[in-house]
Amino acid sequence: MNSYNPALAIGLDGIPYVVWHDDGVQNVDYDIYVRRFMSDTWQEVGVGSATGAGVISLPMDNSINASIVVDPDGAPYVAWMELVDGVWQIYARRWNGTVWEEMGTGSASGGGISDSPGSTHNPQIAMAADGTPYIVWQDQSDGDWEIYARRWNGVDWEEVGTGSASGGGISMNDAVSGVPTIVIPADDASLGNGVPYVAWIDFSSGNMEIYARRWEADGVQWITPTVAFAGSARSGYAPVSVQFTDVSEGDIGAWTWDFGDGTSSGARHPLHDYLAAGTYTVTLAAGGPAGGDVITRASYITVLLTAQFNAAPKSGTQPLTVTFTNASTGDIAGWQWDFGDGTTSTLQTPPPHIYATAGT
Repeated sequence: MNSYNPALAIGLDGIPYVVWHDDGVQNVDYDIYVRRFMSDTWQEVGVGSATGAGVISLPMDNSINASIVVDPDGAPYVAWMELVDGVWQIYARRWNGTVWEEMGTGSASGGGISDSPGSTHNPQIAMAADGTPYIVWQDQSDGDWEIYARRWNGVDWEEVGTGSASGGGISMNDAVSGVPTIVIPADDASLGNGVPYVAWIDFSSGNMEIYARRWEADGVQWITPTVAFAGSARSGYAPVSVQFTDVSEGDIGAWTWDFGDGTSSGARHPLHDYLAAGTYTVTLAAGGPAGGDVITRASYITVLLTAQFNAAPKSGTQPLTVTFTNASTGDIAGWQWDFGDGTTSTLQTPPPHIYATAGT
């Protein structure tokens, strides 16, 4: 007999519960077992909850990867993966003090709460302060793996916002999203007022990254991106090279920069050169599956003009012919030379100038 993948939860009364999957005495399939620590012993939660085929999952089917949470009244809830007709589904039950009951018809039979045509994996269950259980899992219904979520409203396992358990779900990515985890802070304004937070592994970037979303406090949608950026050198003499860094929050896959000088970029962290003196307003628009956002920062970049020149020779006997070379930097539109002897030029590089009179 072997035991696997334990999960632990502790109720407000301090009683710990442990759930796991076990090959039991049959040694032919996996079943969900659960015990709690009371009166100095690890007790079954209902007769048979940790022996034989168990009493939570279906006998003679494979049941694995359970998650457990305890509601404010001390009742444990368990979610797990159940292999049904060759497809993994998400099942859930709760202990009512007498039996492990379904929450609504079919939460632990048929297609369960997932009822997915594709496979489902890695359920995680969490409890809001008001006793509402939430379950998240990874689901292959959309053709690739997405993160799905549902909650029990006392009658049905409803979506947490339209589409949270269909199509692209919460993740809404074109690559694999999996192994979700969920946390719901206590009902405290400083902690989010019971808003669920979900994190998962995501391969959208081509690498294994950690993504996260939270359900908006107004109960309308999974939070949209919040766009923000920073720039390295924000002022200097032309040319000024600025490294822009996207520091936005949320699931973002597209960026559009307007540098304020007639140029733009679609890179996430662009490097941009400002050639002309002036003050520039920078705008970043970014978005992803959950929506988009725009930020404009007025007068964000200041570029100063650098006027320089070289002269040779700089001394000698009259008449002295001097060659002046323009060494100014920046996108310059006009030049005004004053040679100090009453003559001037508006050429970028004036012809050699002859000083006919002695002086400085």
